[in-house]
Amino acid sequence: MARDLLRQALLGLDLLHSNGLAHGDFQPGNLLFSLRGLDKVPEVELRQHSVKGSVSKPVRRRDGKKDLWAPRYLALDQSLDAYADVGPGFEVKLSDFGEVFNASKPEKRPSVPMGLRAPELVLGLTFDEKIDIWSFGCLAFEFLTGMAFFGAGGFPNEQKEDDELLLQMTDALGPLPDSIFTQWPRANLYFGPNRERIQWSPSEGSDHGSDGLSDFDEAEPSDLEDDLDGSDWEMNSVGPEPFKDGEENVQGNGNGPPGTLGDDIKDGPRDNDDGNNDNDHDVEHKGDDDADQGHPPLEKRFKHFRPKELSDSDAEQLLSLIRTALQYERTERPSAATLLKHPFFSETQTTK
Repeated sequence: MARDLLRQALLGLDLLHSNGLAHGDFQPGNLLFSLRGLDKVPEVELRQHSVKGSVSKPVRRRDGKKDLWAPRYLALDQSLDAYADVGPGFEVKLSDFGEVFNASKPEKRPSVPMGLRAPELVLGLTFDEKIDIWSFGCLAFEFLTGMAFFGAGGFPNEQKEDDELLLQMTDALGPLPDSIFTQWPRANLYFGPNRERIQWSPSEGSDHGSDGLSDFDEAEPSDLEDDLDGSDWEMNSVGPEPFKDGEENVQGNGNGPPGTLGDDIKDGPRDNDDGNNDNDHDVEHKGDDDADQGHPPLEKRFKHFRPKELSDSDAEQLLSLIRTALQYERTERPSAATLLKHPFFSETQTTK
């Protein structure tokens, strides 16, 4: 299923990109399964259940003024999972175009979730539709393992979150190229004059990077679920050799950047995960004998969380797909159309 889900997601991106547009918010929440037979379900079955705490008291503005546009009340969403068509021939649709922008002339930085942001977004550099390809590479890992690949939450400010994310990229995918590294204003806090690592995390004493595979924090409940307690609501006025662009059947040969592996997919925020100490693809960190510090390499993480049903051949192709998409330089990332030709998708059955 994950293979075809990724393929259909790429088809959506390809349609946008071929028309000069970038999605700008490519994430799991914006990939929707089609619903089956919903038009035949009685309305009473779909109605919001009146369970205590599921509906708020009337919404009011803090300043007491009337707001003709505010909803009368807020309610917890009601899942339609039971009606999702996830059987053979399922369809996935790309949704939420609120962050779509002209790829050749973006007007503002899109609100991409932290763990899915490309390096150029983190550093405020020139960006285009290739930010979607980076997000796709992160999600390819997540969909096949159940774990988010990157995550930098829990720091007191955005600068430290940005630094943590760039450090995780370095640990997982190898050193940043000079063209990107020199644009990192605080790189000297973590690297010496010869690019040797001198600090592993933006926060001394933080759990981030302490053992190479930090535990995922539990996802925080939504504000709505926390606050639906009957009180009034107030309204205030996000390994293998890369598959080259244009090549239709390239297999990884292990000559890619040093260490990056994946972990099995579990629900949770995009942050570090817990894994084993298998050192088949350990990264050598200059200036430090402890290769287990920092974010685990891609290949190591993937080996720990790899689904048991995934064959060795599919695992190799998946790593190649991820490496191909997660090129630091946006100009080196392939198009969505090229990724659709990757051997990982060669066995996918067409649904349309």
